[in-house]
Amino acid sequence: MSTERIIVSRKIIEPFREAFLQEVSRWDSGSGRFCTLIQEAAVKRNQRLAKDAVSKGAQLLSGNPDAREKPPQSGEESQLRLLPTVLEGVDKSMDAISLANDTEYGLSCSLFTTDLAKGLRLARRVDTGAVHINSMSIHDEAALAHGGQNKSGWGSFQQRMGDK
Repeated sequence: MSTERIIVSRKIIEPFREAFLQEVSRWDSGSGRFCTLIQEAAVKRNQRLAKDAVSKGAQLLSGNPDAREKPPQSGEESQLRLLPTVLEGVDKSMDAISLANDTEYGLSCSLFTTDLAKGLRLARRVDTGAVHINSMSIHDEAALAHGGQNKSGWGSFQQRMGDK
C-alpha cells in the first residue's frame, strides 16, 4: 500500500507542514526510499492532476509538476522520472472523511489521533478494506481477511480465517 493523500486537521497543520516539508527536502528519488513514476502516461496524468489542483486553489508547497530528472545510470535519455509534488488546501470545504472517501478506490487507510474513541468513530465512516489507527497502512494481520473496497483488488482474501 502506498500513501496517496495525507489529510491533516487544521489544529496541527502548521507543525505538520513544517516537519513534513523538512522531511521532503531530504528525499532523493534515486535512493530507493520511494518509487518514482517512470511511465510517460502516469507522469502526464499526475502532472495534469497537480496543475488542476493548483488551478482550483491548491498551494504548491514542494516540487514542480513540470520537473523531471534522469534516473542515475539509466543510460536512456527518454526514461525520465516525475519528482514528488506536495500540495495543500486542495478543497478546504470538504471534511476529512468526505475527502478520504472521494475516490474510486479503497484498499487501506491510516488515521492518527490522540483520541482513540474518535479514531474508532472515524474508522467506521471510511470506505476502505482496512483502517489502521495510529499505525501505517502496511500493518495488516496475516490471519485476518484483507481486501479493498470499490475498484481496489478482487475482493477479500483469507476470508475463512477472518470469519473465525
